[in-house]
Amino acid sequence: MTGVTTPRSSLRQYVIMVTCLLLVGCGTRSGRVEPKRVPVAGIVIVDGKPLESGTIYFKVPSLGLIDAGQIVQGRFVAKAIPGRCKVELSVPERTTTPRRGLPDFEGMRDKLPPHLNNDSTLVAEITAEGPNEFSFDVSTSAKTR
Repeated sequence: MTGVTTPRSSLRQYVIMVTCLLLVGCGTRSGRVEPKRVPVAGIVIVDGKPLESGTIYFKVPSLGLIDAGQIVQGRFVAKAIPGRCKVELSVPERTTTPRRGLPDFEGMRDKLPPHLNNDSTLVAEITAEGPNEFSFDVSTSAKTR
């Protein structure tokens, strides 16, 4: 019975076709390949003291990508894309009571001044080979130390 399609072979062909379509459709956004991220670690000192808690961002403006890690007791561990990254520090705090049942992003502000986050001039040269260990010793009143 060569060339004859049975219900069982049709089902098999359908499953194979759907699997192939799913595999093709599960690529990265817009078809681009995401760069490999490498481990980064370090310490963050603000005004002479380890930053108790916050977030550190590694931004690659040319690629439009951002990696982040949590800062706990002045230390962070994260993964980031190799290359020259803009570094931003953030310690968000709520300034108003959120409206019941709704997120209130307008009621948030950063405890750190803009020169440590949005207007930061901090940079990190992250290499694929590593080690990528960084120390950021900054001041809230001046640009950076």
